[in-house]
Amino acid sequence: MELPVMNKSVPVAVLAAALLAPLLAPAAALAQEPDAPVAAPPAPVVAQPSGVTVTIPPCRLAEHAGIDEADAATAGQLVCAEIMHAGALQGSRYRVSLGKLGSVVILSVAREGDTLGSTVESREVRLQGVEEVAVAAPRIADSIVHGTPMRETEKVDNLVGEETRQPKSKPGKVHFGIGLLGMTPPLDRGLGPAPGGILDLHYETGSGTFEIGGSLRFGAGQTSQDSPQMGFFLFSIGGRYFTSDTDFSPYVGGGLSWGYLQLKVPDEGFDGDNSGLGAFVDAGLEIMRTHRTHLSLGARLDLPFFALNNHGVGIYNATTGTTTAAGANNLYYAPLSLEMRLTF
Repeated sequence: MELPVMNKSVPVAVLAAALLAPLLAPAAALAQEPDAPVAAPPAPVVAQPSGVTVTIPPCRLAEHAGIDEADAATAGQLVCAEIMHAGALQGSRYRVSLGKLGSVVILSVAREGDTLGSTVESREVRLQGVEEVAVAAPRIADSIVHGTPMRETEKVDNLVGEETRQPKSKPGKVHFGIGLLGMTPPLDRGLGPAPGGILDLHYETGSGTFEIGGSLRFGAGQTSQDSPQMGFFLFSIGGRYFTSDTDFSPYVGGGLSWGYLQLKVPDEGFDGDNSGLGAFVDAGLEIMRTHRTHLSLGARLDLPFFALNNHGVGIYNATTGTTTAAGANNLYYAPLSLEMRLTF
């Protein structure tokens, strides 16, 4: 093919411009376009024991078996955002994990070391549902970033999961009892008991071998004109232990009491009373324990921490018209009671 013959009359500069124009046009067009966006800096590169380098973000979602992918991704974003907001140190890496235990969601965050998958420090919280991640995220982020225990992040409006669970307790029963009693005078001054009543309220453990509670005892009277006259009001708190869990069981018990005691012995010119603290011990037998209503037969010995003060002026002899001086100024009186009690 023959090349065209160049006209000698055409200047060399014009000819060169014509030949270079197709080459210079794309460059000129590129020069007129706006600047391209600057790429984001690469994520940290972590060296692995195998010698391979892996690019790892500062916070990432790891294991989340049993959790919906969309829920897990959102939960990871929430926790990672709170970690960054809490002021995570540059170069630190955090791993967010989610797991399930029945209906409970376990959220955990670990701060990794130089090796991928290692754990330098971790925090964990149990949630009643994945929705509670929104409440737990600021707490677990603050705890892992600043190294504080999770309990120090608790507030009245951010409790989650098992922190609000009602703790279980062993089963038991509350019983109410009523009964009758007879309180004896000092044994060297007679045996005629003063009648009284019992009101009892106690809690029985599930095993039925122990009960704790309180009782109110009150009464007054004498068996004859010449026998000692007594009055009493006792409030006591204590417990009883049953030696068996069968239908019939002996029991022993004891406790503390506060009460008022009054004793009048006509033939000695003693008329005293006092009040204060004391202790008591009791023992007996309870029957029909496998039924709704129990029957107890027992005895109780009260041991006051005080003596009765005598207010009597003496013994008046109507025949002679004289008064004999009263006996002891005070008398220690530890009353013994026999009782029968129904428990419902």
